[in-house]
Amino acid sequence: MSSTETVQALVLHGAKDLRLETRPQPAPGPSEVQIAVKATGLCGSDLHYYNEGRNGNFVLQSPLVLGHEASGVVTAVPDASNGATKAVTPSADLKVGDRVAMETIISQPANMCHKLPENVTFEQGALVEPLAVSLHALNRSQTAGSGAGVPLTGSSALVLGAGAVGMLTAAALAVAGVTSIVIADIDAPRLKIAAGLGGGRYKLKTFLLPRKAPAPTIEETLSGAKDLAAEVSKSAGLEAGFDRVYECTGVPSCVQMGIFATTAGGKLVLVGMGNPTQTLPLGAAALREVDIIGVFRYANCYPAAIALFASGKLDGVAEDLVTHRVALADGEKAFRLAANRAREGEDEGRVPVKVVITS
Repeated sequence: MSSTETVQALVLHGAKDLRLETRPQPAPGPSEVQIAVKATGLCGSDLHYYNEGRNGNFVLQSPLVLGHEASGVVTAVPDASNGATKAVTPSADLKVGDRVAMETIISQPANMCHKLPENVTFEQGALVEPLAVSLHALNRSQTAGSGAGVPLTGSSALVLGAGAVGMLTAAALAVAGVTSIVIADIDAPRLKIAAGLGGGRYKLKTFLLPRKAPAPTIEETLSGAKDLAAEVSKSAGLEAGFDRVYECTGVPSCVQMGIFATTAGGKLVLVGMGNPTQTLPLGAAALREVDIIGVFRYANCYPAAIALFASGKLDGVAEDLVTHRVALADGEKAFRLAANRAREGEDEGRVPVKVVITS
């Protein structure tokens, strides 16, 4: 393909400065493939960049093409005349027409593209990235910390946050054999979706967190977090707390509550990326030997995520989570929907969970 050909891209130049641009499309190099993107999910980090020009400690430094939850079709592979050989070209295993999910930590390398089985849709392919985050969190909750802890099978778990990652985490926990799962959120419509996820076969319990004004002192804040943790635990018949808590919001009050909701010797897994600096009841964690485990993206989880979608064990989940589909040319609308700031009629009467940009 000639380097004079072009492609459209949604480019963020600053907070709330999103532009649809036409950019040159170079031919793929020896270790690359070219992909026509078909579905891209918007993530919480995309919204932080769009609204604030930053995501936690990561600050926008130059124009950025958002969107890292993506799937598509291979449209070009390296030309042998450019020096590409099978021996040195990872893309030798990919051919034009292959359907792939992309690990977009690095742009376009062939070895960061994973083939999708025929029974995995493009929308499922776009959900491979957040599912990989969930699977990495499950892996970390079994191997990290001061001890082996209890097996996932037959254990209990609390998931804080009923966004896409939270719901995928809850579904993955159910598939892994966790028998008592509570998912909590401040949004009742999202909890309704969670309760019916995959036709309700995961038997997820839900807990509606109250919306409260911030307490005037940190002592009152932590006391309230402790009381709410006890209430959530009691609702599940687990007065001693949950074996594992997966915090998928990054909201300080949820992290605080998560520490108190974890049983002695249990594990709190920080999945959500929120405020970079927080006040936490570390004494409560230390005295009860609660392991606090960090999660950043994933490690070698794409194949497992694709296999899980292909297995049929998550059938119906993508259809539940993808609530809105927006064309690339109408990208601003997608961000409004994902941020719950839709204009009249744009949300089509549905609460947004995962907004997917199609092209």
